[in-house]
Amino acid sequence: MAEASVAPGSLPPVQAKRLRSLRVALNAIIGLLFLQFLMGMWANLFASFPSPGPSPGQGFGVVSLIMSSRMSVLMVHAVTGLVILALSIAAVALTRGQKQKNLVLFGMLGLVSVLVAVYSGYYFVYSGYTSGVYSFVMAAGFICAIMCYFFDLQFTLIRMRKVRLLN
Repeated sequence: MAEASVAPGSLPPVQAKRLRSLRVALNAIIGLLFLQFLMGMWANLFASFPSPGPSPGQGFGVVSLIMSSRMSVLMVHAVTGLVILALSIAAVALTRGQKQKNLVLFGMLGLVSVLVAVYSGYYFVYSGYTSGVYSFVMAAGFICAIMCYFFDLQFTLIRMRKVRLLN
């Protein structure tokens, strides 16, 4: 019944705030994905990865392998990936209650793409930095994520114009 008292062409205040927050989150995700790309390319082209040794083990073994590599770009790359994952989850949560299904669809596809990139990045390190397949899948997850979040941002801006939150 709360929506019945809202003027036509506008949103309830809670949904309007979520839509504004979604726009901020999507801009942050896209910016961080751009930085993630640059750091990943730097690591791919210029980093000398530690020689593969015994398997680092699951979980914290991989984290310790990254931290012991003494490559600050690789460390920041890993942490940035986790921040992108957290923002992706927040972006999906912010689409709750929005009537435009494209927002939900592209948000979910973006989250799945980020999960694929994080998973494959984890196993790329776990492989001793030798698995070209995991490196490729990580890059494919990045490309899919940036496309999904770009479209999600465009649909968010269209929705914001439609309900007069943007000029």
